[in-house]
Amino acid sequence: HISAQKGEKMFGKDATNAMIKEIKQLLKEKKAIHPVYANSLSKRQLKKRIRSLMFLKPKFDAMGRFEKIKARLVANGAQQDRNLFDDLSSPTAATMSVFIILAIAATERRKTATIDVTGAYLNADMTGETVVMELDALVTRIVTKVAPDAKQYMDERGRMLVVLDKALYGCVQSAKLWYENVCKFLQSIGYVANDVDPCIMNKMVNDKQCTIALFVDDILITCEDEAGIDQLIESLRSEYGDITVHRDPVDLSYIGMHLHTEGNKIKVSQLAYITELLT
Repeated sequence: HISAQKGEKMFGKDATNAMIKEIKQLLKEKKAIHPVYANSLSKRQLKKRIRSLMFLKPKFDAMGRFEKIKARLVANGAQQDRNLFDDLSSPTAATMSVFIILAIAATERRKTATIDVTGAYLNADMTGETVVMELDALVTRIVTKVAPDAKQYMDERGRMLVVLDKALYGCVQSAKLWYENVCKFLQSIGYVANDVDPCIMNKMVNDKQCTIALFVDDILITCEDEAGIDQLIESLRSEYGDITVHRDPVDLSYIGMHLHTEGNKIKVSQLAYITELLT
């Protein structure tokens, strides 16, 4: 991860455009944050406000090929009081579960696809106590580019306070809120969680079993019938809007693994990860 200041020096306009895209998503598309005046908040809210951090990250696939520059505004969750929450655990599919799914998919010659829900956390409402976050001068500048009318909320230091309406990355409760949100949705369209691993879900479509593995915002789906995969893609797109879908059987990436299907075999490699370790 690269700081916003360093990113602008390294990547120039590409970095700025990535940050503008991130703020536009937060402010307008997902309506995840809204600016507020400091004098509209209580002393407790002002005292408990947390800082924000903007990071830039060059994204690569599992083979180490460059994809894009991605910007992400995150909350400094280290400043939050964890004692306010009963349970913050948010499970992800176990590696063993993913390999079992791939073995079954290979044996049954299932079709495979991966789905990435864009800005996943931002689809879950922030619940509980109001979370106030302070934006630094650089991020505030980007906000006023996206929404010029937000200038009225700037303070004398060029900073701004916002309230979080959605589960922003970095907050201690966000992963759990997203997990609960996506599980509730998947169950509403007929998927049933596995008793051993709740991040593995199954559904019958045209008498064929469709299996998904849920790893935060990355979903792996396998099914003999393409219709089962199509159905899930359309359902997710209808519920969450922008999603990224990959269906190439010989060039698929999932949680850092490159998947290559050949007949009744699926080869798994982690070239980019190994290279990074060696470096």
